[in-house]
Amino acid sequence: MNMDVVLRNRRLLRALTSLDRAEFVRLEMGLEMLLAAGRLERRHDGLPRQRAFGAGGETSKLPTTAAKLVFILFYFKCYPLQEVMGLLFCMSQPQACEWIKRLTPLVNVVLGR
Repeated sequence: MNMDVVLRNRRLLRALTSLDRAEFVRLEMGLEMLLAAGRLERRHDGLPRQRAFGAGGETSKLPTTAAKLVFILFYFKCYPLQEVMGLLFCMSQPQACEWIKRLTPLVNVVLGR
């Protein structure tokens, strides 16, 4: 999915996430703060870091906070199968499952739930 197209087109953004641009940006800023804090302290599996953030590993299929937010909000809105999420966001079903498990609690914190 081309995130540049999604983020520039207000109708498409609302269709995929149910949010307008201002709402999306507010949620994106809150999620970015949580992700930045987590990057410095822990790995994605919760264990303490041994190397600096970004050292080693492959590049993410969801490289930006906006991409992560579109991914999880689209999942919440439509609840497609994880296979479909993987296809739409160019990842495998297990990767989609991992992103859903990782992002859901963070979005809940940002929303105050």
